[in-house]
Amino acid sequence: MENTLKDTGEIHARLLDHRPVIQGEIRYFIKEFESRRSNREMKRLKKIQEHTNDINDRVLPQCEDFMETHLNCMQETMLGTIKMCERIATAEERSMQLGGQQESLKENRMRRDKEWKAFTEKLSEEQAAIDTKHQIRVNELEDQYSKMKILISK
Repeated sequence: MENTLKDTGEIHARLLDHRPVIQGEIRYFIKEFESRRSNREMKRLKKIQEHTNDINDRVLPQCEDFMETHLNCMQETMLGTIKMCERIATAEERSMQLGGQQESLKENRMRRDKEWKAFTEKLSEEQAAIDTKHQIRVNELEDQYSKMKILISK
């Protein structure tokens, strides 16, 4: 029985225990990484460090200055815009309170819309008339030039 257990342990170690193989692969990977790639990786890390130092020393202060100057200007503009919006809102509230005037405003708006539609229709009619006159004149000139061409060729 003991021999069977020992043999089973040996079979298990040979077939199912992959630790020695994995350890060999790990050693090979470490050796490969340290010998061949270490210089490239160090160069890359140095470039990254230089780039981050450049950003910290040069770009970041420029961005901060740019933001300080423009954010203050933007804040002033936003405050002015907010005041304008408040004025418009109060004016609208006053106009809502004066309900009778609003009806006359609607009537005026409708009248202006009708006038605008009539004006645009008149313009489109005039444009069509001008286009037809132009086309007639173009045709006349083409006829005239074709007749002149025939006369010249004789």
